[in-house]
Amino acid sequence: MTNKKTAPLYEALVRYADSGCSPWHTPGHKMGLGADSRLKNLITPLGLRGEVSLADELDDPFAPTGAIAAAQQAAAKCFGARDTVFSVSGTTGAIHMMILAALSPGDTVLVSRSVHRSVMGGLVLAGAVPVYIDPEYDEDAELALNITPEAVEAAVEKYPSAKALLLVSPNYYGIAANLRRIADILHRAGMLLLVDEAHGAHLSGLGKSNAKNDGAGTPLPAAQSGADLIAQSTHKLLGSLTQTSMLHIGAEAPADMTERVYRAYGITQTTSPDYLLLASLDTARAQFEEQGEKSLSRVCELACKLRQKVEALPGLSVYSLPENRQKDFTQDILKLSVDVSGLGITGPEAWSYLRENCLMQPELSDASRVLFIISYADGEDSLGRLYGALAALSEEYRNKGQKQGKKIPRLPKSPEGTPPMTPRDAYFAPAETVEIDRAVGRMAAEAPMFYPPGIPVFYPGEFITAEAVEYLQAGLAAGLVPHADDPTLKTIKVIKGQQ
Repeated sequence: MTNKKTAPLYEALVRYADSGCSPWHTPGHKMGLGADSRLKNLITPLGLRGEVSLADELDDPFAPTGAIAAAQQAAAKCFGARDTVFSVSGTTGAIHMMILAALSPGDTVLVSRSVHRSVMGGLVLAGAVPVYIDPEYDEDAELALNITPEAVEAAVEKYPSAKALLLVSPNYYGIAANLRRIADILHRAGMLLLVDEAHGAHLSGLGKSNAKNDGAGTPLPAAQSGADLIAQSTHKLLGSLTQTSMLHIGAEAPADMTERVYRAYGITQTTSPDYLLLASLDTARAQFEEQGEKSLSRVCELACKLRQKVEALPGLSVYSLPENRQKDFTQDILKLSVDVSGLGITGPEAWSYLRENCLMQPELSDASRVLFIISYADGEDSLGRLYGALAALSEEYRNKGQKQGKKIPRLPKSPEGTPPMTPRDAYFAPAETVEIDRAVGRMAAEAPMFYPPGIPVFYPGEFITAEAVEYLQAGLAAGLVPHADDPTLKTIKVIKGQQ
């Protein structure tokens, strides 16, 4: 029998929902009494009674002393942190809290070039000055990996006044940096390690699995690696509701970091949090403690078998870290990255076939791959259906005589040093729209990207290069989905008057 864990916030919410209290407060549906029938189809009666944002026994997330405090303490213990703060503004909100807690206006911060778009918002809010570090690149697979300890050491020596390094680990493709070595380098220099671990909430359970990982090892959780602040998407690979995340404060963080985080919390989080969202973080933590190790061990074993079977399909290959990369990186095998270029098609073409013909919804596609996220929710049936869909894709295209799918150039490398204008100054500077071919040499006023994974090609305040324009145009031609002010990428916003 499963050792049932307490979920203090969930339990307080149920007590309030069942208390019979007369609601003279928001929200307007009054505990479901005025809810539309369509909303009632989506949320249970108990859920609607608990869908509140004000109640004494439910605690105050801005100054928690009751149920929220207990739930956050339980989460900190579960995930190996000193303290934990819940976010209902997603990991974007957690990243903004993290940056504001760690940095002040004018501070230099080392930033991995492959970070998510949300980092830009945090830099704008904090007024920090970024120095970008390029990730290692697997030329054969045309895939950005992560940043190395050697790259971090070189940046620390060159920018000794930097306050922190911010990187994403594991990245969207499941490739994790050597955080322990990086944390040691930074802490010796008096700098903080800030980790966007959006795709790593499950890692503390994954590390206990006995499943083999193609010799590449299993990513170590950031909280166990010496990170000072860790933004984590509980909803991505665990069981909380979408939009819910946690910000963990590491054991090695400065003594006043919790206080600094709550100052940032006060300006980044809604003052009307939905307690259903907050309670889902509590239940996800309890479920992870009850079932995580066993469930992840089972699904890792199944994922290993699936990787081998997909690798044997004609025209398909599954990405695994090469041996010469395993010194610096580890790989999460629950991210199944399938290269389809051997079928002569692009990732977006494979996506369309799988969605329309097999009712399979991948997580993302890039120029040559489709990516699937496997979680504890999967089993032999679901993974069997995924294999069947990929087998059908292979059968559909392997005999059509095409040679190679479309390729796009690699993400341009970062210019040396700090950008000519900080993201904050560029955000508030007057801008104008120009044709993208005329934007080369101009200073960017926006951050175009393909989404997912949401990595900006350049940031506001950087000069636009011919290589960046070529990358954007090639990605669009390959069917990638741009996020830009002009989604056709015919025009781009630049700083007015800057050349």
